[in-house]
Amino acid sequence: MLMPLRNLLILTMITLVTSVVACSSTPPPANEVPSSQAPAENPRAEVLAMIQEANELWEARHTPESLRLALSTYDDALARHLDEALLDERAHFDLQLRRARAYAFAARAALAGDAPASAEAARAARSGEEA
Repeated sequence: MLMPLRNLLILTMITLVTSVVACSSTPPPANEVPSSQAPAENPRAEVLAMIQEANELWEARHTPESLRLALSTYDDALARHLDEALLDERAHFDLQLRRARAYAFAARAALAGDAPASAEAARAARSGEEA
C-alpha cells in the first residue's frame, strides 16, 4: 500500500514540474507582451537617436562625467548596430570615427592630467581638436 502511494506522489510531482517548466518556457501571446518587453518599433531610429545623444554629449564634454557618458553612449550604439546591423556602411564608419576621436581625446586628457578638465583638455575641447 505504501509503494503505490509513493509512486503516485512521484508521478504527480513529475507531472507538476513538467507542466510548470512547459508553461514558463512558452512565450506569451503577442497581445500579452508587457510594453517594457515589447520589441522596439524602429530599432534603427533608436540607434540614430543614441548616436545623436552621444554627439551632443561629445560636443559638450565640459566634465569628466559628460565625456564618460558620451563614450558609453557611442559604445552602446556600436554594440546595438553590431548585434542587429542597423546602420548603412557610411553611418557605421562615421560612428566608429567619432567614437575613436572621443577615445583619443580621453586618452590625451588622461596623459595630460588625471581628468579631462585639465588645461590641455579644456583647450582642446574649446578648439575642437580631435585625433
